[in-house]
This record gives sequence, structure tokens and C-alpha cells, in this order.
Amino acid sequence: MKIYHLIFLFFLSFNSNAQNEFVGKYFMHDGGVDVPNSVLYILPENEFYFLSLDNLKSGKWKQIDKNSINLIETKVNQNPILLFAQHIKNQSGIKIDVGNLVRAHPYIEFTKDVNSEVNFTPIFNSWPNCTGRDFIISKNTDEANWVRITTPNNPEFETEKLTYPFEVFSYTFSLDKKYNHFTFYYDVESLNENFDFILKKQKDKYVIFDDYELKKNALTEIEIKEFRENYKKNEAQKNSKIKGDEVTFHNKSFINILERPKLSPYFIVECETKNLEKDFPTVDRENGIYEVVNYKPNEYDLFKFELSQKPGIQINNISKIEKINSIYQIGFEIEITLSESGKIKFKELTKKNIQKPLAIVIDKKIIIAPIVNTEIEGGKLTIAGDFTESQIDELIKKLKSN
Repeated sequence: MKIYHLIFLFFLSFNSNAQNEFVGKYFMHDGGVDVPNSVLYILPENEFYFLSLDNLKSGKWKQIDKNSINLIETKVNQNPILLFAQHIKNQSGIKIDVGNLVRAHPYIEFTKDVNSEVNFTPIFNSWPNCTGRDFIISKNTDEANWVRITTPNNPEFETEKLTYPFEVFSYTFSLDKKYNHFTFYYDVESLNENFDFILKKQKDKYVIFDDYELKKNALTEIEIKEFRENYKKNEAQKNSKIKGDEVTFHNKSFINILERPKLSPYFIVECETKNLEKDFPTVDRENGIYEVVNYKPNEYDLFKFELSQKPGIQINNISKIEKINSIYQIGFEIEITLSESGKIKFKELTKKNIQKPLAIVIDKKIIIAPIVNTEIEGGKLTIAGDFTESQIDELIKKLKSN
């Protein structure tokens, strides 16, 4: 009895040491002003959260030995295509909202017979990197009983040039007549490999991905409580946007799209290029990065932003400006490298403005005002958007001439 008791006490002590040693907030220093640093939260009760650009991974960690723990992701969804249905009063026919599939390279088919020959139609002519438009397909109530939809099984597909053949997942859903409004959702994270890595302590350093060094900050009980509460609020807010009952797919298959479908896409999308003179608000400010003094959460309108009188980052805080290929979309973006003094100022500026926008002014125009997600120490930031290469060149010229 005493032996088992001692073993149990040893296990509790072993686990408690891991809780004390690894619990904290870890920064990866891989971001910029509009690309936040990735942040790893190791929390008590063996929880972890990994936050990166447009991405959140969460799961459980377990101790391997006194100097290392294993982080294993728990996926929210197992399939990339989700369908929700509801009944809307006084709506005629059936409406299928595909606006959330703009990054999914989707093909679709409506049919009365679930066993009919497959004949897909593209939803979009290309990846429409546009916002502010509804993409809704309308059908008569008796026109279809089933909908089939595809998405490539490769999560990197959206960044690659479309070539045939390519492999897709195909999902078939029932269009139950008790509903008349259906909304598709796309979760590319379900296609990615599970986050499964080792976090090690090497003397006074913490390392992940074998050799990537992280900076650890301690977390107080209050900070842990606040993080968990904010996470729950964000999840609740995200889930509140999903309306209706989830529709379980009838079947799922794995097929090849051999050639471009002969049918025309449902939506021919042409994204308009922004006009540097008309589409951005004019402000009486010199080039630089400014705080937005009147920002209210969930009210994002560049034309209503009021900026601080003086820039938090001035042009003399910049050591290099160059055009680079975008890693997130097809095209170019501006990369800005700050001086040593600029890095210090930028770190304080981002720390002060977490969950608030910072406005980048070029030639008396607010070009972009990204929301700051975390304190940034890297000293690099990027300016990206729906700009042509010539517009990128023009912006760089105006920045350098200041």
C-alpha cells in the first residue's frame, strides 16, 4: 500500500513540475503589422492553443520527460465542407448560399436522383478574392432533391495555378423540403495535417520544430482566466454566425476532375482594382503608422477613422522598403524593415494597440489599417491588398520620396 502511495505521489509531483515549467505564452516572431506573430499558449490542465494568421489550433499536451512535452491537435471538424439549413418565411424557391466557398475551388451539381451520372459545374470562374457580394444560387423547390459539391483534397490548392487533372472530395447532401435556405461553409483546417510537435526546454531556451527558438512569457492566473473567457466569447461569436440545422452528408467520395467542365460557372467574378486616389480616405498626415483614436470594436470603416496627431512610426524609423512576392495570394506586397530604434517603438506601439487597428498612411492616404493581434518584436511588416504591381511600385516610390 505504501509503495503504490509513493508512486502516486511521484506521478503527481512529476505532472505538477510540467505544469509549472511549461505553462506560459510563447512568441514565434514570424509576423508583421498585418501578419501577426504566431503565439503558443500552454495552459494548465494540459491545454494548448496555437494562434497564427487566420488560424487557431488547439488540443492537449502531455509530458514526455522533465524537459519536453508533446502537443497534439484536436480538430474541430473532420470534413472541409459543412452545410446548414433553415426555413425562411415568405421566401420562394430554394436559395443556396455559396459565398463561404470562395477559397474552396468548388464544383457543384443539383440532381433529383442521387444515383444519377455526375455532371459538375464550377461555382466561380476563379478564386474571387473579393468581398461585399452575395453568391446565392436559386432553384425551384421541385428542381432538385440532392446537391453534390467538391473541393480539392490538397489544402495548398488555393495558392496554386489550376491544372487538370486534380483530386477532390465529393460530398452529397439532401435538400430536405422542410428547408428552403442552405448555407455552405468551408474549413480548410480539416485538410491540414494534425499539429503534433515536441516543445523542449534546452537550458534557458524553449525550442519547437526541432530548432525554432521561442520566447516564453509567464502567465498569471488572471491572464489565463481572461484568455479562456476571450476564447469562449470568440467561439460563441463565430458560432452565432452559423444559422440553422447542420445537414449530415449522405455520402462522401474521392474522385478526379479530369478536365475543365463544359458548363459555364454560376458566377463570373472580376475583382475591381482599387483606385489609389478615390478608394482610400485622405488625411492631413505625413507618411507613417498611426493609432486610430476613435476605434470601436466591430466598427471598421477607414473613412471614419480619426488618427493620432503624430505617427507612432515615422519614415526615419524605416531602414528598408522593398517589393516581394506575396506568400498568401498571387501578386506582390511591400515589405518594410524597421531600424533598431523603430523595432523598439513598434513593439511598444503594437503592445499598446492589441485588438485595435494601426493605420498606415502613404501620400496622405490611409492605405491599410490592420487589426493588431499581438505584440510584435520582429521589426518587419507588410502592406498587402488588392493592388496591381504598378500600384505597389507607386506606393514604394511615394514612401521612399518622403
